[in-house]
Amino acid sequence: MIELPERLIEPPLEDLSRLRQEMTEGERIVFDFFHRNLDPKWEIYVQPHLNGLRPDFVLMHPAIGIAVFEVKDWNLDAMEYFPKHINSHRTELWARKDGRDFSHERSNPFSGL
Repeated sequence: MIELPERLIEPPLEDLSRLRQEMTEGERIVFDFFHRNLDPKWEIYVQPHLNGLRPDFVLMHPAIGIAVFEVKDWNLDAMEYFPKHINSHRTELWARKDGRDFSHERSNPFSGL
């Protein structure tokens, strides 16, 4: 077993299984990566309340700063995703499944960037 240095994790490791919304597989993979690879001075906050939002992770380091992460762990094999040009100034994310095309823009992590 790998011995990991002490770091602040909120909620504590033993409480992560009781989160309000259970972590997805992708979120668990990202959490494990952060916990195993970041310097122990990085604090990890899981699903914190942040100005009315609840991102997946907020990382804080006293000398470096803050990082906010929202994990999008889509199953890219579930359907075909593609950009659809709406007009000369707008492109949306669309998907195709069972021969039917539909907008996936509401779920697009790049929308509004």
